[in-house]
Amino acid sequence: MKKLSIALGLAAASLLSVSGNAMAQGYVSGNFGLSRFDADCDEACDKSDLSFSLLGGYKFNKNVAVEGGYISLGKVKFDSGGSIKSNGFLVGAAFSLPMNSQVDLTGRLGLGLLDTKGFGDSEDRTYPYFGVGAGYNLDKNLRLETGVNVYNVKWGDDYNVFTFTAGARYSF
Repeated sequence: MKKLSIALGLAAASLLSVSGNAMAQGYVSGNFGLSRFDADCDEACDKSDLSFSLLGGYKFNKNVAVEGGYISLGKVKFDSGGSIKSNGFLVGAAFSLPMNSQVDLTGRLGLGLLDTKGFGDSEDRTYPYFGVGAGYNLDKNLRLETGVNVYNVKWGDDYNVFTFTAGARYSF
């Protein structure tokens, strides 16, 4: 938690220098898609599941935003009947590169405080995450988004979880 607090402080301090732009605005977004755990199973298992996230953010200008929210990465289901699932909270920055007035490419970098549970145990871990995506502005306030993100979870060993998502963002 100390690492998360330090990262939040540094992100806020560095982003304050770019605020003051007339384009600054808040937003909320929801994304839904597929997740894939990069884990070796000792027995037969299904490593793919559904993932979703709900985020709130603040766009300082057309290129830089800070965002935070909740994510569910889905679960690994074992044929023996058990499962391991992971979810938690995210805080990070999004960096956009406009291609034209409607389309942009986005890179994300942040920290995830993820809780992984299964078989009566639980492991909390704060790790960096990153991702890339693209967005299409339908109008001034509504946008469609798609992306690929990579998260790290701890369950005995460290595992990567890949998400492939699509969603919408509403700016206010």
